[in-house]
Amino acid sequence: MTVLGVVFIATKGKISSLSVLPEALFIGLFSAIMIAFYSIYPKKLLKRYGSITVVGWGE
Repeated sequence: MTVLGVVFIATKGKISSLSVLPEALFIGLFSAIMIAFYSIYPKKLLKRYGSITVVGWGE
């Protein structure tokens, strides 16, 4: 649903054209992928050290 909403915002409902710069669309998609990676990556650290230590060192 979210991806569909982004498509409608980026194209204003016309699938054949973009209403935003391609660079802006790329940066937005890349940012979404990196946020997902950022959320999943510390799984091993959390198991080993605990959330308080990992968050403390991350700040």
